[in-house]
Amino acid sequence: MVPASRANGAHTANCDLLPDAFPYGVALQAQAVLDFLRHDDTAEQGT
Repeated sequence: MVPASRANGAHTANCDLLPDAFPYGVALQAQAVLDFLRHDDTAEQGT
């Protein structure tokens, strides 16, 4: 099965060298870090 993003040509040459799950995993990690920082900031502001 070809991922929809690859079928649509959204993948760059560099992305094609990586497993399809890799960018998704990085996105999850980045979102988790951003959520952590956001919650940290709101805690410091006392809201």
